[in-house]
This record gives sequence, structure tokens and C-alpha cells, in this order.
Amino acid sequence: MSNKIIHKKLKNGLNIYLYKDNKKHSVTISLMVKYGGFISDFISNGKKYHLNDGMAHLIEHLVFEHNCYGNFSKLFGPMQMSTNALTSNFMTEYYVDTVENEYFALEHLIKGVSNCAFTKEDIEITKPPIYQEIRMRYDEIGRRVLYNQNKNIFLQYSYISGLGTMEDIKNFLYEKVKLCYETFYQPKNEVLFIAGNINENEMLKKIEEIYDNLHIKNIDFEIIKFKEPIKVKNSYEVIKMPTHKDYISICYKIDYSMYKKADKRMLSYYLGLFLVMNFSNISKLYKDLTNKKIIHSSNSFGFDYIDDILIIRIGNFVEDEEAFINKVQDVIENNKDFNEEVFLLKLKQEKMEKLCNDITPFGISRDFKENYDSYDYPDIDKASELNKLNYSDFVKFINSLDFKNYTITKVINEE
Repeated sequence: MSNKIIHKKLKNGLNIYLYKDNKKHSVTISLMVKYGGFISDFISNGKKYHLNDGMAHLIEHLVFEHNCYGNFSKLFGPMQMSTNALTSNFMTEYYVDTVENEYFALEHLIKGVSNCAFTKEDIEITKPPIYQEIRMRYDEIGRRVLYNQNKNIFLQYSYISGLGTMEDIKNFLYEKVKLCYETFYQPKNEVLFIAGNINENEMLKKIEEIYDNLHIKNIDFEIIKFKEPIKVKNSYEVIKMPTHKDYISICYKIDYSMYKKADKRMLSYYLGLFLVMNFSNISKLYKDLTNKKIIHSSNSFGFDYIDDILIIRIGNFVEDEEAFINKVQDVIENNKDFNEEVFLLKLKQEKMEKLCNDITPFGISRDFKENYDSYDYPDIDKASELNKLNYSDFVKFINSLDFKNYTITKVINEE
């Protein structure tokens, strides 16, 4: 992909990234605020604050539904523009995807996010739909396991869920909501990414004009970080909820402090390949577990990062808890399956997808957002980068990971 991303930083601290592709018809505008569900401890104007989970997500709803134009959906929808917002661990994003009137979308998205004059009544109106979302997620086995694992692996951090609990949301009053909005929703803490059929110079000029006419408080703040121990808080927990069969998930907590975020981005390919080789339907473990009727469905697996901690999760519905745990642990500790042929095939597949896939502006935006959010990498993935990966480094890296610290979560039927 030959298109290059243009970067400019405004005097107010806003970082702008533009990706021009005039072969496309659409434009995606994404305004990202570096404030997400994991951020709970911070200093604003010299004063320390700690907030329970859910504040960033509540503000996302408020900004999207109660900004100076009302609700973004009602503003952009009648103009055939797609719009939405989402909150991740460290970022909140607002985007508009459109074929026409991109300058209208740009101006109203920026002004709506930057001038969100919500009231106490707006906050109370916004809370009930979030209560429903919390209840809905609480009924999902995967979500319940995830929340409990977060509770059991962290010692210093209080983070469990970006949604928070109903009690957390009820206790968020106007003064604290306004404090968080004014602290984090500043240009110096935001990233604007625009991809598609654009004129870069005209777009930059328009962005500068918009921000020149905005009056936003400049508040000094600092996010407080803790040194998280590598040990887990609790090693085993049973959850009782409706389930047709017992579910077991093993969550590994691994020290990842030796790697910079830029390194983690490329190492994520190795992690993904390792999990596919050892726990997917093509793995020896899967065949062994199904042949012995310990499991009847595909394993779920994945990984995530929280600061300097790597988290790997592996789970399934099981007939025999002990057998499942022992076999997963045996693979992790003694019998990791390294298959060079599979490694090369999967790597070739990744390269071909990046070379052949004609990504839309919206897809480019997703790729950029993921890289910026997870790795502080302000660019998109390229096939050429995958040439740096090799099988021997892959084996060496996986064998260097310490899987000694983990927590096991079991779900059983509440009856």
C-alpha cells in the first residue's frame, strides 16, 4: 500500500493524521480522546482523584447523545452518514463515515465533542440505558468470566469492567462527570484521524479554522500509574449462573515490561500464531480433547495488554474440569507445539491479505485506531513489516514467556 499518512500537530496540542485515497468515494472522520475505561486514577489541577469503573463509558453516551447538536445519530443519520462511538481500555472514539458533505461532518463532530454542555438531567436520562447494557452483559458467560478474571488477577489496579456496575453509575454525579469531561476532553489529549477521498491542504485548513473558533479550558492533568505485581490476587473462583455445561477458563498473567509498545505490536503476530497452533481446531490439543470427549466445541482463546502485563485467556465448556486444566497446563509448561510449516503458511496468509485487500477508509480507520490505542503506533499495518518475522525468533519469544502466574475461573449452573 503506497499511501502515506500525513501528520500535523496544532498549537493546541491536537495530533492530526490524514490518509488520502482518491480511488475511494467515502471519507471516515475519527476523533479519539485518550481516556478509556481503564483510567481511574488521575491528578487534575493538582488534586488527586480515584473513580470507580464506568465513567469514560458514561461520558461517551453523554457526548454522543447530549452534545450541543443533540444526538449525533439524529444529526448525521438523515444525511445518510454512518456514526457511532465506542470506549476501549484507554480511548474513547467518535466517528462519522460519509460519501458527501465531509466538511459538515468534520465541523459538527469536532464541535459536538468539544462543546458538550450536558446537564444534570441529561446525566440521569443517560443512566438507564447503561443499566440495561450492564444487565445484558452480566448474563453473558464470557463477560462474567472476563470481569471476574480481571478482579482476580490485579492487585494494584481496581479495574474490572469499562461498563462499571449499576451502583458505580448511580453514584456518578454531575460535578465528577463534568470534572472528567473537562480534564480529558482537550485537544492536547485528542487524536483526529481522517481517511479517504480528501484534499489534505483544504482539510488541514478547515480543521485549523474550526479549532481557532473553539474556546476549551486548558487543564493540567496526569494519569496515575501503579507498578502492578506479577502475582495474581486469587487463583481460583467459581461463578454460579445459568449454563448448560460447566465452563473453565485459565487466565495467565505475564510480565511484559521488557518490551516497548512498538515491539509489542509485531510480537502480537507471534502470540496469535502460538495460540492458533496450540489451541485452535488445527492443534494437537484440540484433537486430544475432542477424542477423549473432554470438550465438544472449539476452544476460546485470546490475549490483551494492560500496561506492562500480558494477559492470555483459554477456555471451553468441559465434561472434565481437571482433565481440561491438566492438558492445557501440560501444553503451556512442557509440550508447546511449534510447527514451522504452519508458521510460514499463516505468515504468508497475513501478507496476502494485506497486499490484496482493498481496504475502505473505514477499515483504514479501524486499523489506525487499533495500532494507536494498543501500541502508540500512529500508522496502519503493512505487508512489508511481516518480512521481519521469522520462525526462530517466534520460538525463542514464546519460550521466554513465564506462565507460572494464573487464575482459573469455573462457571457452574446456579441450581
